[in-house]
Amino acid sequence: LRASRKPGTSQLPTARVKKIILSDPDVDACGKEATFAIGKACEIYIHHLVESAYTQARLDKRKAVVYRDVSRAIKSTPHLEFLMDVVPQSIPLSQALTERQR
Repeated sequence: LRASRKPGTSQLPTARVKKIILSDPDVDACGKEATFAIGKACEIYIHHLVESAYTQARLDKRKAVVYRDVSRAIKSTPHLEFLMDVVPQSIPLSQALTERQR
């Protein structure tokens, strides 16, 4: 992340960010500065999510981050809760099958 701390640099490729932005049918065009700002915001957001997940892993005395850590980080951080549908809590298979039958 050292390179990302320099002003005007980003770890995410600008062309890829622009491609993702333009994949939205409501967006016709996106300027260079806006593309860079959106990419930089995504980079900072991803960094925050990873730090939160790593904190969850460290609470379990592990260094490796697993799905459960990301899910718990999202559940325990109010401004990440909008991701709960994308990264749901993991549940046992038997419970998932029971809920699916309902």
